[in-house]
Amino acid sequence: MDISTPSSSTTASTTKKKKPAVKLGQPSASEDTASKYPDMELCQQIHRLTTPQIVPLTKEEQQSILDEIAKTVENPSLYRHVVKTQQQHNDGGSMNDLNVLSESELKTLDEKHSNTVKELEQKVVEAKESAGDMEVMDATLEIARFAAKCLSESEALEAYGRVIDLPKISSGKKIDALMEASRVASFYGDTKTSDDFIGKVRCALYMHDCGLCVCVYSLSRFWCA
Repeated sequence: MDISTPSSSTTASTTKKKKPAVKLGQPSASEDTASKYPDMELCQQIHRLTTPQIVPLTKEEQQSILDEIAKTVENPSLYRHVVKTQQQHNDGGSMNDLNVLSESELKTLDEKHSNTVKELEQKVVEAKESAGDMEVMDATLEIARFAAKCLSESEALEAYGRVIDLPKISSGKKIDALMEASRVASFYGDTKTSDDFIGKVRCALYMHDCGLCVCVYSLSRFWCA
């Protein structure tokens, strides 16, 4: 739509653009660098599937959620958990009309992911041998983000632990890793672990701010000398 330039005799009217709403569970990193998984919107859908609802989900809605876990997220551990929990809450009979993956199909996914993890771990080894600290961190983080998408909660948190424990990780990258780990725990309803990671974020932010204060104080003494 064309917008004409107002003349001097015309009072220009401006419309303020609304800022985009920040979604709950949004990671601390920028949109380009933040991990897309785990998907908290999928978490809400899974909650609807695995808990009694006043208005039950249709078969199509249930199938859509299962398909997203199987085909988009490709997480066999999560898939098993969702199917088992849903059957427990519905006496095991509500999934008879759905296209549910067999254990054999899920094991095929397990094997595929196991090979992927080996390839990613080899990238970490190569980065340690021939690259710098940043490349090592990127390769280690790639494993953690893959685990957050495709593996179990424990495997994902263990992988993020290796990122957080890197000796030369910057405070900003460490905080991002802690936030992403907290989101993994929150996705699985592990409130205590999620809160523990948030506590570590607060501690890291405090230490970072203290470091900045010391740096500014030192510089001010230098400038005033």
